Amino acid sequence: MDKTNSDSADASALQALDSALGRVLTPPPLPDGFRQQLMAAMLQDAAADLAARQAALEAEHARLLAGLKADHVRLRRDTLAIVVGSAFAAGAASMLLAPWLVEAWTLDTAWVGPVLASVLGLWLAGWAGLRRFGVRIGS
Repeated sequence: MDKTNSDSADASALQALDSALGRVLTPPPLPDGFRQQLMAAMLQDAAADLAARQAALEAEHARLLAGLKADHVRLRRDTLAIVVGSAFAAGAASMLLAPWLVEAWTLDTAWVGPVLASVLGLWLAGWAGLRRFGVRIGS
């Protein structure tokens, strides 16, 4: 037997069964206001579903906001560590280099230390900041 003939035979058998059941079984009567009650229940379910989705979205928003705040605090802490570390490194380097610069170039000691510390501090902070964003210098 061909597949097409089998499908049409199945469809006609299902249709015959459906019509026979329709003649034998009568649908129960619906209570008064059934459609209105059904629509009200569907609207209430939709409102509950909307409230659940809103609660889930608010929870996700709160979680994401907490993550952003934690990242912000971490970024501020890391920036402070870079600034303080750069200042100490620049101060230590200027203490080591200042006597050599004064002796080699006969510079005034009153401004060599602060200028050298400022230049080295800016260079170290810039280098650390660029490395933080993935820019590699010299390699």
